[in-house]
Amino acid sequence: MELVWETDAYSLWEDTARYIEREFGYIAMVDYINETANIEQQLMNNPCLGIEEPLLKECSVPFRSIVLAKHNKLIYYITNRINIVDLWDTRREPKHQATKLK
Repeated sequence: MELVWETDAYSLWEDTARYIEREFGYIAMVDYINETANIEQQLMNNPCLGIEEPLLKECSVPFRSIVLAKHNKLIYYITNRINIVDLWDTRREPKHQATKLK
């Protein structure tokens, strides 16, 4: 199955990768990139791998989430492809982050 990042979600991912490199070094950034590629491959093989996101149950689209690199959560939904729509920092208030998609 095809996987597509929405522009805003990908920008957040890039910002996170740059932050990791700046704060923790190049190797940590490469680990983050590799973990992302691993999660993408797992989702393409099994799109329902992530759980239904509890904070987004009332949305018209059934959003799912999967943890990426301990402090990030990929938010996505499935149509004829996997659509990654947001990247949540799990250290921040989840209800505030959910309002972007409601």
